[in-house]
Amino acid sequence: MQKRLQNSKIVTLEIDSPQTDNPWLEVIGMYNDNLLFDEVLADIEAERRKEYFGYTQY
Repeated sequence: MQKRLQNSKIVTLEIDSPQTDNPWLEVIGMYNDNLLFDEVLADIEAERRKEYFGYTQY
């Protein structure tokens, strides 16, 4: 590897990003008024605990 790196150069590239806005900004808060949202989150958390830790309750 040392031999290969002897003839190498480090270069800096500036790349223009075509995207200027954060795409997540369009969906932030879209479920704020949904009455079932907290229940869905609790179900997701329970499934993850069950999958990773083998239980659903703390």
